Amino acid sequence: MKRNLVISTLVLCVGLVLSGCKIYSFTGANFDPNIKSISVAYISNDAEGAPATVGDLLTEALKQKMLTTNIPLQDGNVDLHFKGEIISYRYSIQAPAAGQTSEQKRITMSISITSENRINPEENWTKTFTRFIDFPANEDLNVVEEQLINALNTLLVEDVFNKSFVKW
Repeated sequence: MKRNLVISTLVLCVGLVLSGCKIYSFTGANFDPNIKSISVAYISNDAEGAPATVGDLLTEALKQKMLTTNIPLQDGNVDLHFKGEIISYRYSIQAPAAGQTSEQKRITMSISITSENRINPEENWTKTFTRFIDFPANEDLNVVEEQLINALNTLLVEDVFNKSFVKW
């Protein structure tokens, strides 16, 4: 009985220390408890040559990631607002080694995201994030492109999330 009380007290103390002034998650993210709402504006596709759906897919991926904060997504006047655009989308063939043909193709995507924090304006930022993904040269881009875009979106959204909430 006494041992359970000691363990419970220890767990409570560790929880209080980890939370400090912010809500701590075991992903390393810190959520300001004063932020009560988040919005994600449509991420426009301003990149030449990008598929028409890339803005929709990226916007939805960012919204889904923000839902993991347990802070409600809303429209209108919110505490934390994200907006941005896809500024570059490139398809390339990787340089082959001497005397060989290339066996890799690459899609590179860059996005510019602005985070407006109305609770703590000193935490406002605008940043460009760039990620790429390679795939075998023998794969048809028309067949695998949406899957590759989703993989790129996962990487880019994680970068945005980390910039916003993981402050190590």
